[in-house]
Amino acid sequence: MVARKKEDRFKILLADDGSEHAEAARRLVGDLPWPAGSEIIVLRAFASTQAGDLAPLENALNQNCAWLKEKGLQAKPELLLGSG
Repeated sequence: MVARKKEDRFKILLADDGSEHAEAARRLVGDLPWPAGSEIIVLRAFASTQAGDLAPLENALNQNCAWLKEKGLQAKPELLLGSG
């Protein structure tokens, strides 16, 4: 077995806006054979007008991370104030 170097790991930024395209990207990322130790950040930006009710956004991010973790991947949610 060949040991992988730290450089062989990937850091993947997966944008999640709740669209069908984001869902397709999540499925693709979940199905690819990433090297062990690769990390996926699932990112969602929200507008200041949405700041009063972040629970649904956090829930969706956590569900996406849980799905990726079930695939054996390291996934972390990131919710940021911003706009597109």
